[in-house]
Amino acid sequence: MFFYVAINSVTLLGRVGSNPVKRGSLEHPVVTFSLATNSNYSYPNGDVNQKTEWHRICVFKPYLRDSILKYTNKGQRVFVQGRIIYGEVKEPEGNLRHTCSIVADDVIYFRNSS
Repeated sequence: MFFYVAINSVTLLGRVGSNPVKRGSLEHPVVTFSLATNSNYSYPNGDVNQKTEWHRICVFKPYLRDSILKYTNKGQRVFVQGRIIYGEVKEPEGNLRHTCSIVADDVIYFRNSS
C-alpha cells in the first residue's frame, strides 16, 4: 500500500506594500494586502543586485482578518506562514488571467524601529 503525502507550505518575511483591504461578500469576506520580499545576488565582478518579489496575501480566518485590519500598516515587517493557491480571473475583455496568492494561516508582527 502506498500513501501519497503532499505539502503546500509557504513562509515569507517581508514588508507590507499596501494597507490591508477587506473584500468579498458578507458570507465570504477576505482581507488582502501585498508583501515585498528581497533577494540579493552577487556577481563575480563584485556587483550586488537586489530583486524584489511581490506577493498577494489573502486572509480568510475571522480572527486573523480582524487582527490584520487593526494592526497591519504599509511598510511594516511581517512574517507570514500559509499556503499557495492558483486561480484564474476573467477580464472584462474576456481574456483569462492567471493568479497566484498566498493564503495566510498565521502572521507575526515585527515592531518598527524608530
